[in-house]
Amino acid sequence: DHRLGVIEFKAAEDTSSTLSIGARIQAIARDAWDGSNNDADLEFYTTDGTTETKVLTLDSDKLASFASNLYIGGSTISTAGNIEVATGGGGDITLDAAGDIALEATGDISLTAVGGDITGGSNNYTFSSGNSGKPLLTLKNTNTTRDQSGELQFLKDATDTADGENLGVITWYGEDAGNNNTLFAQ
Repeated sequence: DHRLGVIEFKAAEDTSSTLSIGARIQAIARDAWDGSNNDADLEFYTTDGTTETKVLTLDSDKLASFASNLYIGGSTISTAGNIEVATGGGGDITLDAAGDIALEATGDISLTAVGGDITGGSNNYTFSSGNSGKPLLTLKNTNTTRDQSGELQFLKDATDTADGENLGVITWYGEDAGNNNTLFAQ
């Protein structure tokens, strides 16, 4: 934890030329150094009012750790490898957009919730593929309990469901001879 060096950004806060730090970058040794270990981290601090706060750490494991929210002003995050979004604890992951959320991949997309639930509140969910016999929706249960299995459930959670009210529907649409999307069965 020894500081190897620091760059401080200071300016005068009054007419007496009292200098105050607005930001700093420092290098910190991660372990005791020797001939085969010189691990170090870079820590970035900014000042809010008069309080300096560490906002970013770039560590020797090539990890960037932000102390708060991450704002990206561009429109794309790209990587040459995998991207994993993990809470590192018992927290939730929320995808929140003013527009659409699209999951696009040439390979597989895996969504796993250790807590058990993945929920969404959108009006439409569309799975599309240009491959023959696809897309395929699979409900897979690996439990061996004899009288339990996966379930496709339609739940109408209205305040007062009346007699004769539709509770759910499965429809089959296709293009007719005039290339119009037409309901053929339900």
